[in-house]
Amino acid sequence: MWECRNSRNRFIFGKKEGNRAGLCARAVVFVHHFRRIREDDTPAPTTSATTHWMPSSLGLFKLNFDVGKDGRGWGFVVRDNTGEVMVAGVTQDEGFLSPEVEESRACLFTLKTATAHGFKRLVVKGDSLALTIFDFVSWNFVKRGCNSIAHAIAHLHPINFCERTWKDGMPDIVYDLAAKDMCTYLDNQSI
Repeated sequence: MWECRNSRNRFIFGKKEGNRAGLCARAVVFVHHFRRIREDDTPAPTTSATTHWMPSSLGLFKLNFDVGKDGRGWGFVVRDNTGEVMVAGVTQDEGFLSPEVEESRACLFTLKTATAHGFKRLVVKGDSLALTIFDFVSWNFVKRGCNSIAHAIAHLHPINFCERTWKDGMPDIVYDLAAKDMCTYLDNQSI
């Protein structure tokens, strides 16, 4: 926490600037250690591929989706934890782009339809490895202040009309906002 403040003060008062990537990495490691100490030691649930349908946990709805032959149909079903079908649907159209694109379109159609019918606590299952690579995903709405890095990247200049991905050597704004986020987080924690 003090390193965040010291780095900020060095920057504000025009003294030597530290390594932003290193500061960000240290802050993230600190928060992970802090959370691990404060959290329960219960291991997170993991998923594994099964060969038959299984019900969801109580309070969750299982959404299964798939693409028909040549991508011409996208089908889905939502069931509760007892296996009762709550809603099912299909959309069919002509044309086929690629298996990955059609599975993605089917997943999006499925999620939009399920949420339109009021299902907000979902376990999503499909047979596309390209889309089912996650053991756990949690989607939540956040205000812009919680999404400042992604917002800044979306408005990054120069606009090159191409895809850019960084693993190292990210734009300075990424490190600056990540350090700011960590400082704000640490300031709001009761240590």
